[in-house]
Amino acid sequence: MGQNWDKFLLLTWKNWLLQWRHPIQTLIEILAPVFFAALLVLIRGLVVPEERPDKLFEPFELDSFRPSAFLFNRTAWSPCDNVAVNTIMNNVAEEFNFEKDHCFLNSQTLETALWDNMNDVTLAGIQFSDSLAGRTDLDDNLEVTIR
Repeated sequence: MGQNWDKFLLLTWKNWLLQWRHPIQTLIEILAPVFFAALLVLIRGLVVPEERPDKLFEPFELDSFRPSAFLFNRTAWSPCDNVAVNTIMNNVAEEFNFEKDHCFLNSQTLETALWDNMNDVTLAGIQFSDSLAGRTDLDDNLEVTIR
C-alpha cells in the first residue's frame, strides 16, 4: 500500500509541474469549456420557444378495426391442443375472415414458422402460455404474447 501511495504522490507532483510550466495551456484547458458552455447558453437564449397545444387522439372502437384482407389473411397461434384457445382463435378468424388452420404445438414452432415463411400474409402470431397445452380450460392469470 505504501508503494502505491508513493507512486500516486509522484504522479500528482509530475502533473502539477507540467501544469505550472505551461500556464497558457492550463488556462485554455480551464477556460475553453466555460466559454463554450456560456456560448451554448447564449444561443439557447436567442431562440423563442413555441407553445403548442397537446395533441389528443380520439379513441376508436375495435369493432371498426378491419385489417386489409389483401395484405393479411391469417393469424397463427399456439398451443394447438387446447379447446378454449382454439375456440377463441377460431372466433377471431371468423370475425376477420382469416384462415383458421394455422395453429402450432408450442411457442417455439410458432416463432420458427413466423420467421421462416409466414411474415408476408400473417397479421400476428398469438402465443398463449405453453402450459395450456393438452388442457381444456384457461388459467385465471392468462399470459399472451403477440408476435
